[in-house]
Amino acid sequence: MRLDKVKGYFDVREYNAKKTRAERTMKADDATITFDVLFDGSELPTQVAKHAKSYEKDGNTRFIVKMKISKTCKWFEQINGRVVCVQRPTNADLDGKRFECCLDYRELNGDPNKQEACGYWVNGVLFKEDDGDMFADLNDPTDDPVETVNDMAIDDDEIDLGF
Repeated sequence: MRLDKVKGYFDVREYNAKKTRAERTMKADDATITFDVLFDGSELPTQVAKHAKSYEKDGNTRFIVKMKISKTCKWFEQINGRVVCVQRPTNADLDGKRFECCLDYRELNGDPNKQEACGYWVNGVLFKEDDGDMFADLNDPTDDPVETVNDMAIDDDEIDLGF
């Protein structure tokens, strides 16, 4: 099964109810981690509804889906329009950052009392880091000399008047 363009966070820390997230120790790079995806009530895909956990916030019902990622998961990145297999990022690189991913996963429906036997296990991750600045490319200065008039870039080579 596949989920396209979902945003979420990787959880790479050992769970301990008595400690805050920042105080928890980071897992080894080859340990099982999770990718947590949050959905509004109306946006929850039916294919992940079975293992979604619901909660209320500000009068709205939301769902969280934990996608488990083992050391056998394949990692992909889109480079120059091509999807290539890349090395798994370290947990330090994944920790605390929001990512937009496409996930290829399978559903396991084993013993509900055993955490490893139920849920969604990811086979492959195609990801792009979500830096949160949609205008990052516009804010970066370029080396191309471009004339500006009225705060608009003008490049005579790109103008085609058609006559």
